[in-house]
Amino acid sequence: MRRSILATLFCLSIQCLDAQAYYFKGEWTEVQSTIRFKGTFKITIRNNNLVSGELLWTFIAADSTSAENLSFYAGKKGRMGIEYVSGTYNPSTNDMYFEGTEKKDPFEIIGLDKYYLKLSYDKLVLHGKTDSNGKDNGLFYAARLTGTDGAKIFAMQKESFPDN
Repeated sequence: MRRSILATLFCLSIQCLDAQAYYFKGEWTEVQSTIRFKGTFKITIRNNNLVSGELLWTFIAADSTSAENLSFYAGKKGRMGIEYVSGTYNPSTNDMYFEGTEKKDPFEIIGLDKYYLKLSYDKLVLHGKTDSNGKDNGLFYAARLTGTDGAKIFAMQKESFPDN
């Protein structure tokens, strides 16, 4: 019994060593639109090049050129949603692809998206395009939070999420 518990703990500790978590702060918008979200992101890359993540999105501004968009987002400025993502990472090209698999979104501000991103060589910038409801015009940009600041900022923001 004791050996099986120790073996399980050993396997779990090895799994933890297989992953590297990165924290980013950034924005999302659409081409030729004023819609804007800011976010804090936790992206975990495992040694098998699988990616998982939590994207904490905060709604900032609706598209001022769209009456439908203005109406939908009325009164939602500053509201948050969490998008959970999974995908892959190619370390030889620094290309990252992931897509939303589920969300916590009590204020109905976000959708599940597909992300086609590039991680800079120094792993300090993550940027690229998103599917944006099939329009392929979403723009994503984020800068890495280094040191222990990233984990602290992410935890504080997640703690403030209304669902917790």
